[in-house]
Amino acid sequence: MKLYIVRHGHSPSAKEAGVASDFDRPLSEEGKVAAFKAGLTIKDAGKIPEIIFHSPLKRAHETALQIHSALSCPEGVKSFEPLANILTAPELFNEVKPWAKRYEALVLVGHQPQLGDMIYFLCGKNIGLQPAQVVAIELNSIQNLEASFLWSSDFLGHRF
Repeated sequence: MKLYIVRHGHSPSAKEAGVASDFDRPLSEEGKVAAFKAGLTIKDAGKIPEIIFHSPLKRAHETALQIHSALSCPEGVKSFEPLANILTAPELFNEVKPWAKRYEALVLVGHQPQLGDMIYFLCGKNIGLQPAQVVAIELNSIQNLEASFLWSSDFLGHRF
């Protein structure tokens, strides 16, 4: 099972965006372009994920929509409360597990530090995710928590 972990694209501060709360911060134009490129990077990697789960915050939702426009995932995008940057990595993984058993590939769009902690929890890689960065992980055994780091991208979509 492939898991693509993506931090939301660049977003201005609430004040710069003219919104009342962090929850409502939108993507910048740069963030929209980078999120679309993140989707293309995932598409170029092989199998199209069946679904994109995203944090309920606006910038993550907009990132998921940009990724979906590049991928056309069969089941589209879905808000997923556990990605709201509150749960610990083990708690988040427990919420993701049933979905990981159901799908061959899925995308999680959320925030730092939660996603970076999740990557470290799964495969021991300490990656400070940048906006619109993608990390690909192979979940070899969901029950035994066996995962392998596959690759990471930069905000331009280059894999390394």
